[in-house]
Amino acid sequence: MTDILLSEYMNSVTSDGQIADGPVRNMVSEDTGLVTNMEGSRNILNEFFRTTYSLDEETSDSESVRYDGDISIGMATSVVDLIVEQLPRQAGLNVLDVGCGKGLVLRTLVDRLVSPVLTGIEPNEAAKKRIVADPKLKQVCLTVMDEVIEAEKKFDLIILNNVLEHVPDPIDFLKRISSLLASEGILFVGVPNFANNPIDLLTFDHLSRFTPRTLCAIFETVNLLPIRRSFGANQVSMDWIVKRRSRSRSTTGRTVGSVIEELEGARRNQRWLDECIEEIPNRINLAKGKTQPVVIYGTANLWPGLIALGRSQEDDVNHIVDDNESRWGSRRWGRVIESPEYVF
Repeated sequence: MTDILLSEYMNSVTSDGQIADGPVRNMVSEDTGLVTNMEGSRNILNEFFRTTYSLDEETSDSESVRYDGDISIGMATSVVDLIVEQLPRQAGLNVLDVGCGKGLVLRTLVDRLVSPVLTGIEPNEAAKKRIVADPKLKQVCLTVMDEVIEAEKKFDLIILNNVLEHVPDPIDFLKRISSLLASEGILFVGVPNFANNPIDLLTFDHLSRFTPRTLCAIFETVNLLPIRRSFGANQVSMDWIVKRRSRSRSTTGRTVGSVIEELEGARRNQRWLDECIEEIPNRINLAKGKTQPVVIYGTANLWPGLIALGRSQEDDVNHIVDDNESRWGSRRWGRVIESPEYVF
């Protein structure tokens, strides 16, 4: 396999918006088109997720939201809506949520399934405390991956929501996970879509930057068949339901043309990010020179990325606003997150 260096940054930002004192090194495969971060959290995974990572930590209910036009829907509801379409309507389904966070998806499944048997794996200590304290999640069995594999229990549903992009070897990981599926079990996989997310090139703890094509190639390699997918033309998140193929087949999905398109897409995303890194600080300086207020709209990672790279400073902006009301009043990057209506 031949890899090409796409970009390298000595400082970066975590996927939960923290400025990281650590590098990313983006390599793109000439054989598959997959972009891989060869640095980042790769060598410190256990400690990073146990103590550092803290996505949507504001309250027990705060979560990312997804938008369909002007309509917003919570991440957990969006995920569960897709899942329940594919599950049989029977009591006592065995569910495993790997990287369950503070239990938002599990909590939603409690409301949507009949007496599910819930198992969660979560390395983060703060998130586990939230699960233990949640009266709705008292039935959840918290465990670790090795114990699940040793028990040889089979699951009707396994959830990997924003997990696969964090693991060093997604092929080996999916092989292990799919071995835990019951004969008719389904696997939910939710990852960011790099095709719509060039900012991901700055993300410290994302080790693979998937597109629909590169992810499908991995599914095929590990003998998984996509049966449902959900993502829009401009959405960052992409969700998949897959199951084990009844029989294996040779991997023939990749063509020279498809790999070339992936390479071109990666380079296009890199150019977009390079332009942002140059242009946004210039625009901020221009506004400050005219004593105009500077407002950052949204809590995605471009702004902290500019701070991490030393191109901007926290006090360069006057306001940070976000449509997600669960983040209003929380503090990020030296500012309190405000509602658009309040600022504008």
